[in-house]
Amino acid sequence: MASVSKPWVEHILQTAERFSLSREQLLNSCPLQPIRIGELERYHLDDVVQLWNHAIEQCKAEDFGLRMGSTMTPSHLNIVSYIVLNSPTLLDGLSKAQRYYRLISDGGDLSIDQQGAAALLIYNPKPELEAFHKQQLHAAIATLHPVLKWALGQQYQPVQITFCHPRPINAERLFTPYFDCPVLFSQAHN
Repeated sequence: MASVSKPWVEHILQTAERFSLSREQLLNSCPLQPIRIGELERYHLDDVVQLWNHAIEQCKAEDFGLRMGSTMTPSHLNIVSYIVLNSPTLLDGLSKAQRYYRLISDGGDLSIDQQGAAALLIYNPKPELEAFHKQQLHAAIATLHPVLKWALGQQYQPVQITFCHPRPINAERLFTPYFDCPVLFSQAHN
């Protein structure tokens, strides 16, 4: 069973609350089995995708995923962030994050392509997740940004952020507040 960690689900609900949507309103609006928040450590991926879709629809926010990802902290990523932050090198930490990413979510895969002194971090949603909303992808990418900034401070400066999906009409207004580097669309990798 593909699943998602409790802290990730909790952060979806906390982000909805930042948009003035109570968790009760959100959970009651979902046409799925009630998610027993607090009772489980992992939640079925299909239920979480539906929760995402309803949060995006109810909040009517184009930046829901970006806001969620940008407000992630290492504590939301539990043991995975601890492993990364306590690795001897960043590359070693990222390699471990790639290996243990499934502890956070089975919704996608993280891979690393080292290119000289730089590294390309690639996130791909699982192909079988047809209902995967691009805002979920934005959240996954945006999550890396503050966590790496937190770990590396001023040493961390991404060269660019890329997405496979086409450029939204309002891309500059939407992405500029979250990323301090160029954001490109219709690219080969996320």
